[in-house]
Amino acid sequence: ADSILLDFICSVVSRILHREELLRNLLSMQLLDVIDGDGVIRVYDRLVHLCDGSNSKAEELLDKSMVCVEEAVREQSKKPQLLGKDLAKSPFELPNCSVLHKLIEEVDSFQSHSTNDVDSTHELCVRLVEQLSQQGCIYLLQNWLLSLAMCDVSFFTTFQCFADDQGTNEEYQIINNGGKMHFDGVKDEKSSFRPRTMIYYEVKVVDCDAKPAKKLRSRRKVEDVFQFIIPW
Repeated sequence: ADSILLDFICSVVSRILHREELLRNLLSMQLLDVIDGDGVIRVYDRLVHLCDGSNSKAEELLDKSMVCVEEAVREQSKKPQLLGKDLAKSPFELPNCSVLHKLIEEVDSFQSHSTNDVDSTHELCVRLVEQLSQQGCIYLLQNWLLSLAMCDVSFFTTFQCFADDQGTNEEYQIINNGGKMHFDGVKDEKSSFRPRTMIYYEVKVVDCDAKPAKKLRSRRKVEDVFQFIIPW
């Protein structure tokens, strides 16, 4: 009986997550970290340089930019998009920085380069980072911080089952209301009749607070340690 109940719960939750956009949206946000740990520290250092060498000023600018995520999501359809396949889903406004565009193009095409071109491509990207504007740096870093936050969220799913003999229509979940879907996997054990079941469900995301910009300073300490590791 326990295994049957577990199978039923797994089937319902799988169906819910498949029909809703949550996992796909989470993945698109997780892919916003188009630069690696080494790259993000170089961009952070560039931003600090543009802020007169002040870590606090750079981090304050970043924290302010992260507060505007919800508003940016609403405005996403009105703003120009980068050609980069992963950053195309970014909720942040694309700054007018030609060096940023060039850098993203190089990052996007990095995997297509041959092994012999890797070092020269890396050197080019480093030079481009050193020419980024303040807004270009903020754009890359706020996307990296958003990705970091989306890799650390939790969510839970609740649902209830009702016999549906009224032909209720299915609905997707919206902000203020849960969703509805038909599910024909429940048997009435008292007879051979299998009622049509309506599932009322809700998926809620928790622990999705923005990561503070000071995370970058902590990351820098980690990257500094790696510099002293000598490969065999």
